Amino acid sequence: MDGPRLLPRTALLLALGLLLTGSGGHDRQWAPGFVAAQAADAGPPTPAGGTCKAHKYDTGPYRMLTDAHTRQMGQSYLGDRSRLLAALQRYRDGANLTIGVVGGSISAGQGASDAPSYPYWTRIILQALLPGGKERVNVVNGAMSGTTSQYMSTCVNLHVPATADIVIVEYAINDEEMPMPHMNNQVRRPYERLIRKLLNYPRRPAVILLHAYRWFGDAPPGAIRPTGQFWTSSERQHGEFGLYYGLPQLSVKSCCYHHMLKGAAPYNVSRVRHGPNFMLHEPAIDATLRGNLFYFDNHHPDGNTGHRVMGELVSQLVMDAWAQVVHKSGFEWVNEGKSVHSPKWGFVSEVPGSELRILVSTKTEHEARKDNVLVELGYLRSYENVGRFKVKCVEGCACENTTLDGLHDQKNSQTFLHSLSVSQAERCVISITVLPDSSTGKHKVKITGVMVSEDPDSQHFENFAAWELVAETTSLNPLGVAASGERRDDPGAEGAEVIAGRRVLREAGALGAGARWFKELQGEAELYSFLHA
Repeated sequence: MDGPRLLPRTALLLALGLLLTGSGGHDRQWAPGFVAAQAADAGPPTPAGGTCKAHKYDTGPYRMLTDAHTRQMGQSYLGDRSRLLAALQRYRDGANLTIGVVGGSISAGQGASDAPSYPYWTRIILQALLPGGKERVNVVNGAMSGTTSQYMSTCVNLHVPATADIVIVEYAINDEEMPMPHMNNQVRRPYERLIRKLLNYPRRPAVILLHAYRWFGDAPPGAIRPTGQFWTSSERQHGEFGLYYGLPQLSVKSCCYHHMLKGAAPYNVSRVRHGPNFMLHEPAIDATLRGNLFYFDNHHPDGNTGHRVMGELVSQLVMDAWAQVVHKSGFEWVNEGKSVHSPKWGFVSEVPGSELRILVSTKTEHEARKDNVLVELGYLRSYENVGRFKVKCVEGCACENTTLDGLHDQKNSQTFLHSLSVSQAERCVISITVLPDSSTGKHKVKITGVMVSEDPDSQHFENFAAWELVAETTSLNPLGVAASGERRDDPGAEGAEVIAGRRVLREAGALGAGARWFKELQGEAELYSFLHA
């Protein structure tokens, strides 16, 4: 007689995932109230006006459930946005935007019974707000109910596509809250491994930590269930990894806890929508609960409220970064340094007509003052191959149009600063355009940076040595030794402090931050672990 047929491992995992997650709130008929909340197809969104905060995007055709302050409070740590900006720059240049999601049952869609889960809400919102979003924004939900980051750290390649531009990581509830020994244990090590694997994905995606929150705690039968404990979850310890790796972090607790204390819709936590004594088949009762309660059950947010809030937090972070993405027709972000340890980054173009637009806030802390502020534009000046360019303020602020020439008579190439008197504005867009006429017959323009003074009475920046020091100190190791053997006053000569520093590092062996830096300098190390820093 034939014995039972064993499923292949992949089929077993898939079956388990479907059993635990259901459809995750996808591909079903939503309640009538949801249809009205969907984003209208109103074409490309309009950027924020002068009344908006800096880098806060106008939510356009989609009507947010949360207010702007709540979404801002949910951004518990902005982190390093360079990867997010790079992903959105690719999108602006015509590429698609792929967002991966990993996490537990919340990310997998539990609680979203008659409205979308937060990954789907994220897709709805971004498809509505980003130009061409319906055709080019895709969300791949690789979350698995009942799993921790330990599982995902091993199998992430099965759940997140190699083409991911952004990855959302949500394990604050599923991972154990306080495993011992502190941090360096079998719970936290896999979480860090997962982060490091995602950071090394082919497209170097932006990794965003999304910290969910449970209002209702666990309790043995007959005991009083704890509610509203602020500190329960792995959010604090997960946040340490976010700080170390510079990852943007979003927090449901940070945005919504005080709303929950007040009990107003959609943050009402006086009860849950679904439980043993009140079921969805009681439509008259459920009609009064839908859209009012934050949680569907004791563990999972409701699709109409909690999941939607989480989707809006993710979308707002992306749209804030979208507002920062520069328009760079003809310009490229280039490192012209001779050594990887002495970088010389900047936006470079050699084509007349190329335009670079830079978004900054020129608003100062002196709210009572309406005077102009000083904006310093860093650009390359040299004795050959450089061209001329025009600088003007094109949106939100005003300044005098200026034409600058990159040519000077000294036989060197240096960064110079040009001072602009600019009106104060939350959103100020400055345009740099390469001109067709040139003093050298060539047209190279390199923009290295923008600085905004917070003092309306400041004078133009004259300490060029300090500007050079910025580039110099970015190449220092933990011992304060220059990472490059080149000295600015004597190119090609290796300074005595570099030789001494290398001797100290070699004597340190494999111990200490200096030795780790030395390995990285010699190309012997990749990312260094938070747990061993």
